[in-house]
Amino acid sequence: MPLRLSEYEVVVNSPNRDLLQSVERAVRVLDCFGPDTPTLGVAEIARRLGLGKTVTFRIAQTLVTTGLLEREQDGRYRIGLHAFEIGSQFQLHQVLEEAALGPLRQLAARRSHTAYLGVLRDRYITYLSTVEGAGPIQIRATPGTRTYAHATALGTVLLAHLPTAEVRDLLSREPLERPSPNTVTDIDTILSRLERTREAGYAINSGELYEATGSIAAPVFGPSGRPVAAVSNGFAIGLVSATELQEMTREVMDCAAQISNAFVGQERRTNRKAL
Repeated sequence: MPLRLSEYEVVVNSPNRDLLQSVERAVRVLDCFGPDTPTLGVAEIARRLGLGKTVTFRIAQTLVTTGLLEREQDGRYRIGLHAFEIGSQFQLHQVLEEAALGPLRQLAARRSHTAYLGVLRDRYITYLSTVEGAGPIQIRATPGTRTYAHATALGTVLLAHLPTAEVRDLLSREPLERPSPNTVTDIDTILSRLERTREAGYAINSGELYEATGSIAAPVFGPSGRPVAAVSNGFAIGLVSATELQEMTREVMDCAAQISNAFVGQERRTNRKAL
């Protein structure tokens, strides 16, 4: 089964309450900053939160080392660039999901197969959106869950656009999981497949995540011309002919192109408004 993003639950249920308290306090420090308080000193933050200055200083300095806060020459703090980058990722996903909704619905309705939108995060694919097809066979993936990149068409098509050395390092850090007897775990074999995928512009998965199911994926490109996500479908392998597989490949690629065009257009409009 796909892995769920349950790290937060692990922390909450952990006996190490000090860890949870430190995270909570760090978030509360970040919450002190806003339009009316763009910069704050240690004493001001400590007073707002009811904490000691020493504890507050340590938290603030830790946030500085992560880039979530920046310290000015006068010793005051402001929100850091990394916090902006994290917020920008959330906005990026919102725009991406809005651009994908219509094309995903069309793809799912065309053959009653579930359609997915996912992004690559480390060795995993995280599902952003799913539109379930009306067919009798449902291959579900709840938005926010994740699964192994090397065992999915989504992951294959996105890994294919990374430098070979980066992929090798990423996949070699620990043994690759094998959720199905068909899952390929040999790094060199995977790299050869990624090269073919990059040239073809799409990836086909045959039973590597779930033994009896297959999928086709194509990349979604952003304004920079680099993939920001991928779209795929899910189907029962035994119910699809070779001709249908070719037709579905074109449909998935067309869906990805539609999402790319809509996403790039929305990003450009958003950037113009910001100027």
